[in-house]
Amino acid sequence: MKKKIIKFAFLPALLSTLPIFISCHKKEINDNNEQISFVDQLTKNYNEYLQKYNQDRETKTKEYEKRTIDKNTPFLSLEKVNYLSVTDKSKIKFDRSFAGESFYLIENGKKLKFEKGIGIHSLRGNKEQEIVYDLSNYNFDNFFTFYGLDARNNNKGDGITFVFSVSLDNKSYHVLHEDSNPKKGNDELSKINLNIKGYKYLKISVKSNQNINNDHGVLVNSLFYQKDYKTALSNKFGLELDLDKYDKFLANFDENSTLSNEDKVKYHKSIIVNRIEPFKLFEALEIDENILFALNYLFNEDNEALELYATGGEINDENSSDNWLNSLSSLGLLLRFHKSDLQINNKDTDTNVRLGLIYKKIIIALALNNPSKYKDWWNQEEINPYVRYNIFKKLHEENDEEEQKEYFEELKVKLNRSKKEDKALLELEQRIQNKSWHPKLDKNIFDNLDIEHMRMVMDARIFDQEIMWFNHYARKRSHFDGNFSKGGYDYVKYTKANAHDIYFKQYNLYNPNDSDAIKEFNKVDKLYNLSKFGIKNDGKFKGWVAVHVGQVCGGISKHGAGMCASVGRPARELGQPGHSAYFNYRPNNYWSLDNNIFGWSKTRYTLHGGRLMNNWVPRDLKHVNIEFAAPFLILAENVLMNKDDFDVSQFYVYLASRLEKKYSRNSVEWNKQISKYEKLLHKATVVSQLNYNAWYKLTTSYINSNKSDQDKKDLTKKIVIALQNYPIAYYYLSKVLIENINDQAIKSELNQFVLSFLHANLKLKESDMINANVSVDVAKNILNVDEAIATFSTKGKDAYKIIFNPKYEGSSNVYRISLDNKQSFIETRERIYTLNEDEKQKLNKSFGIYVGILGIDETFKIQIR
Repeated sequence: MKKKIIKFAFLPALLSTLPIFISCHKKEINDNNEQISFVDQLTKNYNEYLQKYNQDRETKTKEYEKRTIDKNTPFLSLEKVNYLSVTDKSKIKFDRSFAGESFYLIENGKKLKFEKGIGIHSLRGNKEQEIVYDLSNYNFDNFFTFYGLDARNNNKGDGITFVFSVSLDNKSYHVLHEDSNPKKGNDELSKINLNIKGYKYLKISVKSNQNINNDHGVLVNSLFYQKDYKTALSNKFGLELDLDKYDKFLANFDENSTLSNEDKVKYHKSIIVNRIEPFKLFEALEIDENILFALNYLFNEDNEALELYATGGEINDENSSDNWLNSLSSLGLLLRFHKSDLQINNKDTDTNVRLGLIYKKIIIALALNNPSKYKDWWNQEEINPYVRYNIFKKLHEENDEEEQKEYFEELKVKLNRSKKEDKALLELEQRIQNKSWHPKLDKNIFDNLDIEHMRMVMDARIFDQEIMWFNHYARKRSHFDGNFSKGGYDYVKYTKANAHDIYFKQYNLYNPNDSDAIKEFNKVDKLYNLSKFGIKNDGKFKGWVAVHVGQVCGGISKHGAGMCASVGRPARELGQPGHSAYFNYRPNNYWSLDNNIFGWSKTRYTLHGGRLMNNWVPRDLKHVNIEFAAPFLILAENVLMNKDDFDVSQFYVYLASRLEKKYSRNSVEWNKQISKYEKLLHKATVVSQLNYNAWYKLTTSYINSNKSDQDKKDLTKKIVIALQNYPIAYYYLSKVLIENINDQAIKSELNQFVLSFLHANLKLKESDMINANVSVDVAKNILNVDEAIATFSTKGKDAYKIIFNPKYEGSSNVYRISLDNKQSFIETRERIYTLNEDEKQKLNKSFGIYVGILGIDETFKIQIR
């Protein structure tokens, strides 16, 4: 009997029944007697919850705002306190800088983005821009703020000076802090924590140096607070959220310390607390039930989840408090619905991995990805973490029994079967008799992924509704024999960049209710079984369009990355000069670069705001720009193969980072801490010699301090030896250090030292390291070794073989070969193509042989030898 969807009147009922309700694999029936697909059902239930959640959050926000006027409010951000007076209102901006949207300041050499704050501009004629706050209705003890000149101004202008003063009567003011030197955009941000207890007024003044151009002052993370507010609010929420207490705990550790299991729990909690400005965290806990739910679970219930979340990597390059709060909110929502899944102790029958751990990693990966608001490859639909979790859980639970049987019946009645299909029919019959079914995911990979790898699967840029469709065809390609297609050219032909738009206009598919659109969609539905997966035409592009009408390199690579992810294999689209490729994860920790034209050494690390594992992306080291940084992936892969060592190494990096956070660089206090800072980082490299984070921080420290040329020489050699198989890392770090050495003899010695390792990299083999081909390619690029796209000879063991460059090994490229002066082309996916007898007869030395790769128009001539 067909069921009708129940419309839940109360949120608790929805929450308690949802996990069971949405697990039904059959389509439901809505009030209009229409079938609802599995994913549509998920989306509907999610939207019902979201509507109620947003209403509750809005109500709580209003209630919280009313409480902030109370005299005993424990803290209040500066932008929430009404100012008493200002010299020139036109020179004050709230929640944006005079340099543009948001705010940017530099901390420890890195440009940070802040969403909330105050922009303040200096005035002409030596006048001070002053803003006064009346604090007489509050009992605050301290005022804390980050401040400076917006970093987007770089070195422009001659700077501004900040002055912070207090008063009892708004007449006579006492200066608590005044800058000794004007602030410029490329200066480190300043931090102050002022004792304002007993005072009734605070005045913030900005003075121009002389020229007011680019005087874009910034105040962010500004807070009035009572001295014990962290403790009071930690007690209120039943969570230890006072970072000062964690810092006291961490101060007991040095480079010789080790972590007990109890210490490790505190360390992981400190990582999470450290990510968010305290006042923002406490405000969020007052209004967002999901954040409180997530922290309660991590801090009080599940140490394994705590560790996975704390060590699962940064969100992106802008790890703002707001992003981390969004992440915790997503985590809380997923836990609210699926916490019981994480407690399943049964093991998967195929891989012997605990099911609760697999589901836990999916949820945490989604929560870490969600703040980036990734969309599908057409940039239309946002990824829904709740829907995506349920899709992958369903795929993980199911096998291909039903599909094998359906496909067997389909082939049995098909006329004019090919030889491959005849063979497949026999094999299907045998498997069905033996009840030999296969998982829908590549479980040997998927079940054993760590969080970093799982994040790549979960942020696949395909429409949620199409994940199961992609997954189905990834397996159907090999007739459901347990193998998986890697997409791309397997399904998408090379046509035009706007093929989808031309097609939509031709059949008016932008208007789904048009008769031509309905007729055309029904036709493609029969071709690709779209309605079976709940896919319908809503006037927006979907992956099926690319399959039907083709794309160019970008669409082909996006399809490939999406199809790989749909079966549980990490993958991502990557940029090459004027081209798009994609990498994907294979068994035995191997990464393949597909639709590859320019090789790893000419591949950018990501597209569309994504991230590489460990956030190992190019960083500005004294203007050394690493544009083509995708090879960092191989370094990250190899360090994560020894994840336990890397996590311990990261503990020492974290201790060093806390020192960076506590003391302003180049201050007297910082200079006293440099030795301890560097000892911690050196210890990190001893524990995990491939930890690029530690080597990067050491390099930065050495070039920004009074190190001798000999010190820099010693560090350079250590880096090159430790990272010797990864030229993408050691070459650029050593280059920066060498540039900062004055002694020409040492420079010359080190240049030769680095050169010897680059030449050694040219000889690397897969027996030396996984993905040795990547390091060989990078070394060749650095050394400027000229490479032909292909070679050909009529003699020797490779006679009459067109051999495309080994850097394309393992790629799914389509190669183009012309033997008649580009009048026609042979297309093949064989990297080594052997000419047949007819093709040998066509050879003409005056024409030569033209070769190319589908995806670029350019062809290259190779001589007939």
